Amino acid sequence: MIKRSEQKSEYRWLHLIALLLMILITAATNASTGEVFEKQKLKELIDLRKKNFSEYFNSIEQKSGIFGNKTKKDLSRSNEILTSIVRTDNQIIDVLNRSLEYKTFEKTGYNYDKLESEARIAELFKANDTLYQQSKYLKAEISSGKKNKLVLNWLIFLLSTVLLVQYFYFRRKIKLIRS
Repeated sequence: MIKRSEQKSEYRWLHLIALLLMILITAATNASTGEVFEKQKLKELIDLRKKNFSEYFNSIEQKSGIFGNKTKKDLSRSNEILTSIVRTDNQIIDVLNRSLEYKTFEKTGYNYDKLESEARIAELFKANDTLYQQSKYLKAEISSGKKNKLVLNWLIFLLSTVLLVQYFYFRRKIKLIRS
């Protein structure tokens, strides 16, 4: 029959495991959400760049001046679009750099977790070896204690027998002396 305190202990372990699982699932969801957001942002920036680039080609072909020439306004519009393309390119590079930094951070975190886990495993192996040595020592102590107990039991038996023999011997002697 399981004691009530053992049942509580089992439930505590179950609650602890459930809590850890929820934390891990939440962390995994947050990490994947960040990656999805970065990918979505990058896709939007690339689409914007494509749009700006097509506008730039349209502005190059546009000639609104006299005799079909380009005007200052056409050139400044083309330059504005090129500037917009450069800004978009810079934003794309920033998103890519953030993504690379995040990947590097994740890799560093994984390496740190791996080293920490290996250190913990080494500590557990050391503790296991220590407990095994203590277990062997205690088993040897118990075994020698049983042997000592057996020797003591025989010794007590022999001493009791000797005392009984002496008791009857002296009692007989005393009876002989009285008679």
